[in-house]
Amino acid sequence: TNGAHDLVIDTNSGTNSGNITITDGADGGISIETNGTGKGSVGNASNQANLTSNGAQHLLLDTRSGTDTGSILIKQGANQDIDITANGSGEVNINKVDIDSGAVDGITLGTNSAVTEAQIDNINVNGNAITSTNTNGNIDLTPNGTGEVNISKVDIDAGAIDGVTIGT
Repeated sequence: TNGAHDLVIDTNSGTNSGNITITDGADGGISIETNGTGKGSVGNASNQANLTSNGAQHLLLDTRSGTDTGSILIKQGANQDIDITANGSGEVNINKVDIDSGAVDGITLGTNSAVTEAQIDNINVNGNAITSTNTNGNIDLTPNGTGEVNISKVDIDAGAIDGVTIGT
């Protein structure tokens, strides 16, 4: 257009067709609208498609113009974060995650908030209790090599140990 008007590209005289609209004015957007169950596509079937910002800006992906929606924010620059944010009580679900080929090293559980319960195989750690979760499951404390199991302040069944010989 030549002047203060939006530029709209459509087919079929705008009837039953998708369109591309370039909105006039400062901060005008570009919208791509499909018709019916149509979809917008990037790239071709033979090569990798690239969606990028034009310059040193973040790239934000959301729905509903950012209203009541989750988002993915790719921050521009070297060594920057990618933020994946769910909306409200929504969750970020990632199926089949392999972080560094399964090696998660140098982590400390409970650094920023307490771990209130941990389930590891058939062992449950909850509060001050370490329990086995399988039926009649034993809990073995087995040191490696010449190591020892050291326990201070032991109270076994309130001091009643029946049928046990100690120090033979």
